[in-house]
Order: sequence, then C-alpha cells, then structure tokens
Amino acid sequence: MARREDDEIEQDDSYHLVGLLQWLDERYRGDERFASTDLEEPGSGEGETGRLRLPLDEATEFFVAVLADEGCVRVGLATDDEELSETIESTILETGNSLTEYLAESMETLEDLDYEVQHFHDEAYYFCSDLPFDTAEELGSPDFRERVLHYLEGYVEAMLGIIEGEA
Repeated sequence: MARREDDEIEQDDSYHLVGLLQWLDERYRGDERFASTDLEEPGSGEGETGRLRLPLDEATEFFVAVLADEGCVRVGLATDDEELSETIESTILETGNSLTEYLAESMETLEDLDYEVQHFHDEAYYFCSDLPFDTAEELGSPDFRERVLHYLEGYVEAMLGIIEGEA
C-alpha cells in the first residue's frame, strides 16, 4: 500500500506513531495469554517505526507494527516455525473458509472484513492484516485504536486455539 504522495510522516509525529503501541502495551501487560509484552522502537521488521510483540514462545508472537512510510499498521501473528505456519494454514483451509473468512468468524463479524489476511514468508511466516492510516494523528483516535484492538483480538482468538492444538 502506498503512502499519500502529498505529505510524509514527520519526525514530530513519532508521539502518535508510538503512542498507539504504548496504549496497547499498557492494555496487554500482565495478560496471561502471552509470555510478556515487548515494545520495540524501531521495530524489528523492515520499515517498522515501532512494534509491540506479544510472544507466546521464542518462535511465535502476536504483534502490532507501525509502518509509517507505508501508512499502515500491520496486525497479526508471526512465527519462525514453518511447521506451525503450515498447520495453521491447513487447519483453516480444512474448514472450507479462506484465511480472511476464518478471521471474520473469529471476530464474530457479520460483514466482510475491510482488510484481508495476508500470508507470506519474509524473515518469518506471517498471517497479518494492514490497516491504513492517512496521518499520524489518526493513530491516536479512539476509532482507529478500537479497530486495531478488534483485529488483534481477532487474530488471537482465531490462531490461539490452533496453536494450542484445540482447533
């Protein structure tokens, strides 16, 4: 997804860019589903302004990453475990649903999701959605934060049962 050409994210916008991740960090700190919460500035992925990691173990984590230059917040699951990635994908596809449909069901969304599930391999295996934004200030808005939270919880609900062998 390309950024709007008429303005770039300014250094002064870092408050808003990282503020979303700090807000999520505070929400998830102490959540027993995760080993910890780790806030990275800049993020560990290419082009990430910041990343909140919610690790399950050394190989697998839920995450929210701000990619300022791309104008999006990436939400999802990353794993270094190829076998786990294949298990998640095959388990979902065996339901007869696409990855996006499976996420929508987990989110209890009656309508189609606005942002599709992407599945790719970069430095890790990813299942994620990119939520676009136009300005850094948008990341501080209650509506945008709730949308990010809704997607993150959707990924947790959709994937955790598969990861723990319950699906």
